[in-house]
Amino acid sequence: MDEGQSLSKRGIHKLSLVSCRFDEYLCGVEIIDIVKNRLVLCLRELLNAVFPVTWFILVETMYSRSVNKHHMELVVPSQEFKSAFERFYDDFAQNDVENAEYYLEGKADFPKYVQHLSDEAAGLNLREGHVPCSHFWLIDNEKSIFGAIRVRHNIDNNFLAFEAGHIGYDIAPSHRGKGNGKLMLKLAISKAAELGIERVLLIADEDNFASRGVIEANGGKFEKIVIGQVFPHPLARYWINCK
Repeated sequence: MDEGQSLSKRGIHKLSLVSCRFDEYLCGVEIIDIVKNRLVLCLRELLNAVFPVTWFILVETMYSRSVNKHHMELVVPSQEFKSAFERFYDDFAQNDVENAEYYLEGKADFPKYVQHLSDEAAGLNLREGHVPCSHFWLIDNEKSIFGAIRVRHNIDNNFLAFEAGHIGYDIAPSHRGKGNGKLMLKLAISKAAELGIERVLLIADEDNFASRGVIEANGGKFEKIVIGQVFPHPLARYWINCK
């Protein structure tokens, strides 16, 4: 092997490490999609200009793996997500005990829990004070549950109209602070529009700036601060147009 070939091999190895680190960076850091795409395109162009087309194929493969790994969508709860839901619940039980109780029914009897959520979406067997409500889970392409969100079809009672609103949601503790709440709410607003809801009311604790930021990032228009009647503390009310 001559010196030129040896240098080429070393150069490819170094750029391989750079590309892998770049891929890890894009996976681990929140960045606007358009900026991410631009950065990857620049790296592709650089590598393709210096090395043969095989490098282009390698980077294309790594980029596709990165994007697909983090593809997110909302799904209707079903029996196929039993294992994923158990992990979702355990995350709450270990890291957010206060809210874990809300999902305990699913841990105790998953088939019954899924049927209950399906009934609520259809407006069947509703408990007192409840309205028809569609439930969705935010999953990635590995079918892990990152969050749960509820879209109430109406807010035709005092509690919902004043201090609960149309939409309630939770992000699993291990997946918070990574932009998942913003994405989940964005997708849920589209679901609300499909249900014929023209605008949704969202309510957050006045001092819950993370939740308020999620609402505002999705176009939430602040209305006012109120004191809850059922839960007597300051609440921030927002409206979002769905269409």
